[in-house]
Amino acid sequence: KGVCSISCDLHKHGGADKGTSIILYDRTEYRQFQYYAYTQWPGGLYANATFQGAHNGGLKAVAWSVLLSKGRTMFEKNAQQLFVAVNRLRQALTEKVPCCQVLGSPVACGVPFKFVGKLKDCDYAIAEALNEVGQWELVRMQFPPALFFHAGHGWINEIPTLIEDLNKAVTLVMKEPNKYKKSGMAGIYGTAATFPDRSILEQTLTAYLDVVHTPPNSA
Repeated sequence: KGVCSISCDLHKHGGADKGTSIILYDRTEYRQFQYYAYTQWPGGLYANATFQGAHNGGLKAVAWSVLLSKGRTMFEKNAQQLFVAVNRLRQALTEKVPCCQVLGSPVACGVPFKFVGKLKDCDYAIAEALNEVGQWELVRMQFPPALFFHAGHGWINEIPTLIEDLNKAVTLVMKEPNKYKKSGMAGIYGTAATFPDRSILEQTLTAYLDVVHTPPNSA
């Protein structure tokens, strides 16, 4: 039946505050499968359209105001600009960065890419070096190891700088591969990739959350 639903975070390309999302269904009857209803609660009958119980009405009002303020014409213009920029970035990565391979055929939300040949398994290290060179922060992906640059209007005019800094990062990693493979997130993701039992990683992540949410000096 093809695509039956599409979700959209309005803070990414809509310009709204973070905390509001939209999901659109191809057919009305599909919507009922996201609902939750519980009839045995002593507090009364309970039904909700999402996982989240209480909702911030202020955030919804802001999001709706932004949508009305920008209008369909502005969003279509922004989408076209983003489409052109993503294509430009995809082409630049392929033609101007050594051993760089774009994954799939990205057209809108960002560009995933990885390094091959003499730079195989250096993806995370290059991301660390890129952060050192120009404070760029890329998403680290896995299965396979790769990097993802999220599209946004804030960087449309910065593509030449990104490509220049990425080449500098490649040079640094080729000179000192061990330094960048063991630093920051590269060390974490590189180590995680060697664990055949993913449950160990789940335990590690939950332990990390425990540390983050435990007040200092608590018993």
